[in-house]
Amino acid sequence: MRLASSFIFSMTPTVPPFREAIAFKRLHQVVFSASRFMSERITIIGLIVAGYGAVLATINSVIQMIAHRRDQVDVVLKVRTNMRADLPRYSGMTLTLITATNRGKRPVTIEGFSSRLLDSRDQYLLVDIRPPIPCELSESQSVTAFVDEAGGDRSYIEQYFVWDSVGRYFGVNMVPWYRRITSRLRRRFAPVERVKKRN
Repeated sequence: MRLASSFIFSMTPTVPPFREAIAFKRLHQVVFSASRFMSERITIIGLIVAGYGAVLATINSVIQMIAHRRDQVDVVLKVRTNMRADLPRYSGMTLTLITATNRGKRPVTIEGFSSRLLDSRDQYLLVDIRPPIPCELSESQSVTAFVDEAGGDRSYIEQYFVWDSVGRYFGVNMVPWYRRITSRLRRRFAPVERVKKRN
């Protein structure tokens, strides 16, 4: 009887002391706070890394777009008026200079200069060009057309333009956008002059 009672007493679970229960609770709180702090830090670090990656991807895309644009043919025109040249050929003349510059990296061959008139289908070919055309332009090289201002009123010029060996056009506008729209409409709906056939 004594052996049975002692065996039952030894099998009953022992309850931890009060101080040990408090320490276990505090330890649980500390571990929970630490895990929560670490999860917040990991979230912040993840957001920073994601933002950094997005910024790098944007910069890379912009650099590629700029490189792609510079790799294409890009010819810009600049017009300078009221110019005089100290040369016998242009003595006493007031000139308009139309300069075409290759701003791209690829070479381009300029085949001709011309001007388009307002409200008209007529175009005037510019023939006084230095260096002579056809002219191949490498990067940053240019070719210039010389026009005597005494030959006509510049206010009737809608656009100066050039074309290259493959038929691409590059121009510079001389009038505002709304005036160009009205000119194009009048040019489109104007009657076409037919050349009479000779008998």
